[in-house]
Amino acid sequence: MGKKVSKSTLAIQELIKIDKENAKPVYKQIVDQIIDLIQNGKFDKNQKLPAQRDFARYFGISRATVSKAYDLLKQYGVIKSIQGSGFYINEEPEMFLSRRQKALYSINRLYSTLIDSGFSFSEIRNLLFLLLEQKENNKDIPQIALIDCNIESLTMFEKQLKSRFRVSICSYLIPKLKLYIDKKEVDKPGKDSDFFKTIQNINFNDFDLILTTVSHYHFIVNTLKGSHEKVFKLSVAPDHNTLIQLGSIKKEEKLLVLSTSQRFSEIVKYYLDRFNIKNDIQFVSFINEEVFEGKDILSDFDFYQKLMESNINTGDLQNSISKFDCIIVPSKDEIDKNDFLKKIYMENQQDLRWILFEYKIEDGSLIALEETFNKIMFDRIKNIEDIKH
Repeated sequence: MGKKVSKSTLAIQELIKIDKENAKPVYKQIVDQIIDLIQNGKFDKNQKLPAQRDFARYFGISRATVSKAYDLLKQYGVIKSIQGSGFYINEEPEMFLSRRQKALYSINRLYSTLIDSGFSFSEIRNLLFLLLEQKENNKDIPQIALIDCNIESLTMFEKQLKSRFRVSICSYLIPKLKLYIDKKEVDKPGKDSDFFKTIQNINFNDFDLILTTVSHYHFIVNTLKGSHEKVFKLSVAPDHNTLIQLGSIKKEEKLLVLSTSQRFSEIVKYYLDRFNIKNDIQFVSFINEEVFEGKDILSDFDFYQKLMESNINTGDLQNSISKFDCIIVPSKDEIDKNDFLKKIYMENQQDLRWILFEYKIEDGSLIALEETFNKIMFDRIKNIEDIKH
């Protein structure tokens, strides 16, 4: 009669595969697979691992190999041993890995993978050096120009992009884009137009991509000369929560729409009209966005903030705020940019209903953009490698 195998060993056998023909040492195969299984939620917290003898017997390997794997897992903080009881998965194993341990583990796995793929030590060293050299010089970061017709959308889109991608962004405000949308023109703006001059005065040669919304895409492409192939169109819309809140506005509610730019107020109005909201609505915009025509608003942020503060009629707004039932503002970020608006929001947050109108790049565009960024990086690395050789 064969020796009895524990239940924990049977559970492990269904999940772990050991390839004795693999160049990777067996103990490393065990370590990598157990960590992957933990990270993918295949093991319960505090689940017991098989005894080293059982593990070794089942897979036909030496107990010393299993012991070496368990010792490394203990070193990483992934498992723990209880005297007289055995080995267990730590309650929160990922929390026990120090930053340095996680880094070493990832580097070791990468090294093993490259060795298994036939790379020599010298080749691996050269590849890592090349990668670090790129990182140091920031050559790996895609350079992005973001163009739109209002400040609020630019700041929201930029925040969304930077939270998802590692990129460098220059945001350009072109208010006159609105004129071509309103006129529904389809031809390229005349060379003497302010719009054409503004676009032509911006040097887009150093950018990997030029991002703009679907509504502006045609005019940007037709206006640019040597850079039109870099233009990428973004589909944008209010986020799901904003649409829900707009749909819940009651007929009797008196609305106030506060925005930095008049153009953004018009965007809000467009969506209010789509919901057939015919309430008593007042629109208040704080600045004339044309003062930023063709500028990178990041570098002009201090000027932007002072301009906002100087254009707000604080007395009138403070006195009339209580007359409204619902206030629509671009986003919490816009509120935080201005001390006066922030004060009004904090003082009236409980008494009035606030709708944060969040304007977002849609998921489909973000997925397509990620693929484009990956291609840019692949081509860049390939070009550098070609030069090296």
